[in-house]
Amino acid sequence: MPSAIVAGRLDRVAAATQQLYQEQGIALVDRGSIVDSLLLFPPAAALYAAIRAIPRGVGRFLWMSDLVTPDRALATVAALVSAAIAWAASSSGDSARAAQLAPLIGAIVTFVILSHISAGVALYSLTTSMISGVEQALVRRHLAREAR
Repeated sequence: MPSAIVAGRLDRVAAATQQLYQEQGIALVDRGSIVDSLLLFPPAAALYAAIRAIPRGVGRFLWMSDLVTPDRALATVAALVSAAIAWAASSSGDSARAAQLAPLIGAIVTFVILSHISAGVALYSLTTSMISGVEQALVRRHLAREAR
């Protein structure tokens, strides 16, 4: 019986939250992020397919002897860069505690995923994260100049 009471309260909380979001014009799903992800998926999938087609031991880059196999060092670097960029994005303004934890959680997820797929895809992820960070810094600098 207590679980039915809690479930009834959760339904009311969810309905009230949805109503508040609608009143404030807050979208539960960011359509821009979905579009960005859909635009990035085909090149990433093509890169993954191309790297998987390379015979093992052929593709060398920097310290990686094989771009087809996973590289934990590269996965670690990519996770740290991703976390630093996410932290920089969440540190602007007064962030909630959940927003401060997001970079850590993102870094863990990034490491777990990239440590199990080819180093070439991890290299792609690292590169796009770095480009995103530079773009973010340039936009912030531009907005700060306009605010003055």
